Amino acid sequence: MRLTWKDGATTLLAAVVVGILAAHTANWSVPFVENARWAALLIGGIGLLMCIVGGSEAAIVARSTYTVVAGTLGGVALLLVIAGVVTGSSLAVTLVAVDTIVLWLVSTIRHAVGVHPRQTGMRLGGRA
Repeated sequence: MRLTWKDGATTLLAAVVVGILAAHTANWSVPFVENARWAALLIGGIGLLMCIVGGSEAAIVARSTYTVVAGTLGGVALLLVIAGVVTGSSLAVTLVAVDTIVLWLVSTIRHAVGVHPRQTGMRLGGRA
């Protein structure tokens, strides 16, 4: 496969996540970001947006190690967002940001070097 505009867009969103984490941990006076609950919610929302923008129909139907890893990282991110909103913990904010960046990195690498089912002659249902 190759990288597309979607990967560029998710890279910009990943930079926003890093910026939110930096602003939160450095106690910059940025609205919403200085509060751990809001920071966790913002990072979670941006992570969801990254998933929507960067996702593909092939990843939804094709079961692979990648989909298990990505699904697990996404589930962990959701739990960390909930933990951050409930507890107001800065640690949860850091962990959800790291989880989101790792998920972005795994997805981008897969997009750069992975093989799309259409390139192998497979239909999206998994049958040739």
